Amino acid sequence: MIYINLGVLTTKADRDWAEYHSRQRAHDLGLRVADVVVLGNSDGAHMRTLYKSVRKLDAGYVITPNLEHLGGDSADVTAFAELQTVVPAERYRWRLRLSEKELQDALDSRRPQSRQRQPQ
Repeated sequence: MIYINLGVLTTKADRDWAEYHSRQRAHDLGLRVADVVVLGNSDGAHMRTLYKSVRKLDAGYVITPNLEHLGGDSADVTAFAELQTVVPAERYRWRLRLSEKELQDALDSRRPQSRQRQPQ
């Protein structure tokens, strides 16, 4: 599965580049692209959409142009799939055996959290 975040792209040519090179990365890895998920940003709601798409297709890999498409961090995706980036060509291993809470924390990580005061 390919994930593209429209929030980091400025033109249609950028999106075309992102999809083309992500497909090329999949081809180089010997993977078949089952779907391309294009969303507006990388907040918690979008990570849930990506997660549901990955599970629906039983995809083991997510390919994205770079970590900027994921808010700069691989941890949210590696909670449920292996991640491959195009530039630089990197592999981020799937973090297997996560607890349900760890998975929920990864899917909810971009949501604003209310801060609790700590006793001093």
